[in-house]
Amino acid sequence: MISSNKYSDQLADWLKEIGYTHCFYIGGGNIMHLLESASHRFECVPFVHEVGAGIAADYFNESAPEGKKAFVLVTAGPALTNLVTAIASAWVDSRELLVIGGQAKVSDLSRGKYRQIGFQELDGVSVCNSITKKSVTIDKPITFNQLKEYCELSWSGRKGPVFLELCIDVSAMPSQKDEPRKLSNKLSANSKYEASKKSIDLIHNELKKSKRPLILLGAGVDRDVAKQYLPILMELGIPLAMTFNGADRVGIEYEYYSGRPNWYGARWANLINQQADLVIALGTRLGLLQVGYNWEEFVPNGKIIQIDIDKSELNKPFPKVDVSISEDANDILIKLTDKILSEKTELEITEWQELVKTIRKDLSLPDSANKAEAGYVELHRFIYRLFEQLENSDQIVPCSSGGTYTGTMQVMLNKTGQKIITSSGLAGMGFGLSGAIGVGLADKSKRTILLEGDGGFAQNLQELGTLKATNLNLKTFIFDNRGYASIRTTQKTYFNNHYVGCDEETGLGLPNWKLLVDAYSIASYEVTPETAFDPKFMELLNSDKAAVFVVKLDPDQLYFPKLGSRINPSGVMASSPIHLMDPQLNEADSKKYIRYI
Repeated sequence: MISSNKYSDQLADWLKEIGYTHCFYIGGGNIMHLLESASHRFECVPFVHEVGAGIAADYFNESAPEGKKAFVLVTAGPALTNLVTAIASAWVDSRELLVIGGQAKVSDLSRGKYRQIGFQELDGVSVCNSITKKSVTIDKPITFNQLKEYCELSWSGRKGPVFLELCIDVSAMPSQKDEPRKLSNKLSANSKYEASKKSIDLIHNELKKSKRPLILLGAGVDRDVAKQYLPILMELGIPLAMTFNGADRVGIEYEYYSGRPNWYGARWANLINQQADLVIALGTRLGLLQVGYNWEEFVPNGKIIQIDIDKSELNKPFPKVDVSISEDANDILIKLTDKILSEKTELEITEWQELVKTIRKDLSLPDSANKAEAGYVELHRFIYRLFEQLENSDQIVPCSSGGTYTGTMQVMLNKTGQKIITSSGLAGMGFGLSGAIGVGLADKSKRTILLEGDGGFAQNLQELGTLKATNLNLKTFIFDNRGYASIRTTQKTYFNNHYVGCDEETGLGLPNWKLLVDAYSIASYEVTPETAFDPKFMELLNSDKAAVFVVKLDPDQLYFPKLGSRINPSGVMASSPIHLMDPQLNEADSKKYIRYI
């Protein structure tokens, strides 16, 4: 046991006792004692920029196996403001994140009276209050029980970030007298959200009556719970769809895998979603991109049952929900499957199952409308083929914004066992590399696959240094269309080709990717139509070292299918419902695949 001579030692010991194993950090004066203490107790990983450390910790916690937890350690002032984007992302995506920040001496705190007194002093609590479950200034020693209570807030109930800023003179104080530990009950934090018999009976009865049921699984369903209990629903043959953040709860091997319906989703998944007569939305807040801006026509001829642990999400004005249940989605799934087994439930949904299989078989290929000019790789077909090469054990990070992200989420047919981590709520550019490093650190025995656009990658490219230093088996695909493709498409579509700040011709500076990657001594490979999946490509993909693939895309390509606007029956321009994507299906295909709208 390392001796605890100062309070920062004691805090580090307590964090280890609570379950933390990793510390992602950038050093600084106001955390010098905290960092020294952490370095003796955790696997400490330095990052080049604070936002990279925060994103990596978020993705680490989301993907790590049982027994691993990471926290972020940063100094005061600009270090915290650099980190705010990562904190905000964990907040909107309801993810666990503990941030420990430095602060000036207690005697140098402005306390709202002045703009600044202490060195790099900034009121971190005021900065973080709106994007954390709890933000606290520690200006005197707290107890183990208080620290544990703060940490548990991050992963209990609806998950979210917690921010603790510690004054430097407090961190240097002598260690404090310990106290008796409060008994901990892992289930107690969510006990008030326990599934009721009334809810289970209602869902079960609606399921038995349904002829076209669909269960939409969100990130509120834990991976371990999904792995154990979804097979019972699969035995019944219920079609299962996923949100973007819950994308890996079911794999393509399941006969009635129904994809990821979404405003940016695949046509085939949207068609299945929209024709259900019952959608059980389990552990998803049903945000605007999930239901579409024309949310009045989300599941137009069906009933929606929404289960979310946060009652405020059930009180939103959209979409139309027939039954709202503010209970733990995991407990609902466990008890519902128990009831299905005990009552030997059977469903009469053969016609629906056949339609689901037909739609998936015929329409899950990349849309033929996607065309690239000669010499360029077509994004959708490349991603589709790439996923055919990947293993069930791979960890996938499909960035979180832009054409690469939406293209991946449309055509990706993920396999059972693959973990998929993204940040769809904030949808920030530049999350990919830092997030993939966090995922890779959480399980170094597995290969991690990162897909990121060149515009997004440029916003966090400094973490190539962290990738090199950590020596992870991380395969990075930079999709190079020489700029911000989504912004370029918007300007092309809405502003008559008036381009502003979206590519090199309009002032956006991007690097020569090969020269940049070579500077970090990381293997790289340029992917063209001729080199895609050739022997050298496959050798590098299947190696156990980091590698970067620069995939050359057509800068002027438009991506399909997509949702647009139409004149509604009232003669008003309105967003299309999610099943009416462009290019539209011909009459014969519409008749074949759209039977219940």
